[in-house]
Amino acid sequence: AAVILGCLTPGVRADAIDDYLRAEMAVRKIPGLAIAVVRGDRIEKLASFGYADIENGALVSDSSVFAIASLDKELTAAGVLKAEERGKLKLDDPVTKYLRLPLGGITIRQLLNHTSGLPDSLAEVERGRSLTSYSTDQLLELLREVTPVQPPGSGFIYSDNGSFLAQCVTERAAGEPWWTFMRREVFEPAGMHSVVSMNPHT
Repeated sequence: AAVILGCLTPGVRADAIDDYLRAEMAVRKIPGLAIAVVRGDRIEKLASFGYADIENGALVSDSSVFAIASLDKELTAAGVLKAEERGKLKLDDPVTKYLRLPLGGITIRQLLNHTSGLPDSLAEVERGRSLTSYSTDQLLELLREVTPVQPPGSGFIYSDNGSFLAQCVTERAAGEPWWTFMRREVFEPAGMHSVVSMNPHT
């Protein structure tokens, strides 16, 4: 199928970036994406490519909403650091100071740098079925049954569990919902006014 390209900035000619993105979209079967090339405090290029909604033929635009998947880990870390800046927590605090889970010896820092020893199990299944709709409490309950695969601090293991727990710790330390804290302390100051939560429980 042909890929339809549309630029947010009228008159911007195709260049090496466009050529690279077209090739990657074809190889990886990416239906659509948007890019921003920023140098210092200046936006050099904004562009959109392909479809936001294939079924309805809607092209990607500057108002398209994208699920960012694991890019939320950087935002999670920013929230933890903002909470530390506000005096709500310390990176080397034990997780058990904020959450009643059998996670002795694991620190907030280890959650963020993937050295907690926890496996990457939240992205998998809950008792044999895919996680499609869930609450924070349901996920915390699942983590009561998770066994670390190595001692905290002994090595790197990529873990969605750690990122999720870091969000929960931030929420408990701040004394308010994670989404409320993040909107006020991280998103709004950064000019991220169109960030939305895909999880109704946040």
